[in-house]
Amino acid sequence: MIKPGFLSKRERRELESVVRCPSEDHGIARRCNALLLLDEGKSCQQIAQYLYLDDDTIRTWYKKYAEGGFELMASFDYKGGFSKLRVDIEAALVSWLEARVCQNVHEVRAFIWHNWQVDYSKSGCIKLLHRLGFESFLGFHLRGIQYIIATPTITINDTIGHHFTLDDRI
Repeated sequence: MIKPGFLSKRERRELESVVRCPSEDHGIARRCNALLLLDEGKSCQQIAQYLYLDDDTIRTWYKKYAEGGFELMASFDYKGGFSKLRVDIEAALVSWLEARVCQNVHEVRAFIWHNWQVDYSKSGCIKLLHRLGFESFLGFHLRGIQYIIATPTITINDTIGHHFTLDDRI
């Protein structure tokens, strides 16, 4: 349990101004709101329930604020917790991803479940992929089909060239 009253009056005013500022980034405002509620004595579990988050996320925000103040708490460099997969399995997953174009993240989740019986939520799988170096999924539409390119180095033209003939691209 985090003790209430950990914020000074100045810190509290600063966080309140961020929460009330309409032009402030939504994610940062949510973090500030969570800290203000913690300071008022609400539990991590209560706050997480109202914000539709995991209570560990609230604890992480508090820890970051306690260690480095607003700047550290407001940074978005978190890539998820510990992996559910062993290192050798992660390597096999990376090889599988680099060899194909996935239509969506559900395809990746299904592959993980089918091969290793490990269940990931959609957001958990995206975090895993980010941690493995797949920094962004690039979705694009071609004749009504959405493809997700799950490799960090491949381009749209490379992908189209590998999967469609020149006549299909016109």
